[in-house]
Amino acid sequence: MFVKNMHADDWQNESDVGVSVNDPTWDMVRHAILQLNGNNKTMTVLAEREDGDHQMIIAGQWDGRCLVNATVDSRNFFSLVDASRSKKQQILFVGGQNGDYEERKCVPVEWALEAAQAFYENGELKKSLPWESDR
Repeated sequence: MFVKNMHADDWQNESDVGVSVNDPTWDMVRHAILQLNGNNKTMTVLAEREDGDHQMIIAGQWDGRCLVNATVDSRNFFSLVDASRSKKQQILFVGGQNGDYEERKCVPVEWALEAAQAFYENGELKKSLPWESDR
């Protein structure tokens, strides 16, 4: 498996008391993603190593939708997009702070799980999903 580190945040009193796990199983990753609630559990980060440049971030969930963003070098970022949704900005709580995100970047949790599993296995973006460069 490609992913050697996972961090799942848990915001309590403005501090992240989440867990980092080395060599997580796919079941652990899946569980962390499904536990996202957009309130205190907002983000799961998958990486080749802790603090590595090759990583995927799954944030959410808001009405069964997640943000999915990935990079191989911390310079070029790609997001999953749902073309049926608008570019209208919405405020979402992610990683301990509010931020503006396009509605179309909130994709069904099933897409997030597909993307995460492909990344978990081989560190790649699943080609059958609609990725867009963030440049």
